[in-house]
Amino acid sequence: MQVSVTNLSNALRLCFGTFTSIRVKQAVTVDARAVRYALALTPIVSLIVSGTAAIMGQILFVITDSRVLMAIAIVASEVYFTGSLHADGVADTADGFSAARKTDREHGLAAMKDPRIGAIGTLALLFTYGSQIAMVTFLADPWYWISAGIIARASVSYLCSSGTPSARRDGIGLAFIGAINTRWLAVNTTISLLLLWGAFALLPLRFGPILVTVAILVLVGLILNLFKRRSIRRLGGLTGDVLGAGLEIARTLTLLVLVVSL
Repeated sequence: MQVSVTNLSNALRLCFGTFTSIRVKQAVTVDARAVRYALALTPIVSLIVSGTAAIMGQILFVITDSRVLMAIAIVASEVYFTGSLHADGVADTADGFSAARKTDREHGLAAMKDPRIGAIGTLALLFTYGSQIAMVTFLADPWYWISAGIIARASVSYLCSSGTPSARRDGIGLAFIGAINTRWLAVNTTISLLLLWGAFALLPLRFGPILVTVAILVLVGLILNLFKRRSIRRLGGLTGDVLGAGLEIARTLTLLVLVVSL
């Protein structure tokens, strides 16, 4: 498994250009190898993006001494840095699942393409980001957000593992869904665990880093597996919106485990 500097640089540009609102100036080669590398490196991108969001929250906390405003700043910064891509995925996936359940797969996919947000999508947004703000407020430390971000983006690689079908023949998720094999998924997991334990070393945890990590992996893995199966059953596969929604589900569940671990 050889990774040249050129391939690594290209993968990082692809990763930032796809999973954040950062626009890369240099050309990006989107091929199978670049996609695998990009998926393996998603935790590093999260370390930067979620770390910056945590810093924004810390700055506001120093100015206002308000944990609520700190939490709002952190969540809002993350949404801004990702160009609302994941928020859009949460709303569209909720609307698509609802439409597919009531009618069929095609109606579900059409609902996800509709630029208008439905009632189910609105509720999903309110619940997802409302619960994240509430849990970050309870945690009272912006650096927990980095840990949740690492798991969140690592979950994208799990959802994109080999054999996963795509529900569409176009869209931003097509190049990634089913693109990462077991070997590169192991690379992603290793990087994620190293970064996660590094973050945990700086945080107070009642049950210890290993136990908390196991709890996060079991809970997130179980729920994402059910979520993945539901998407395949209702939509015929995954889409870019589903990946964004899965990422936010993983982040929310990780925050939940961290709240319980205090």
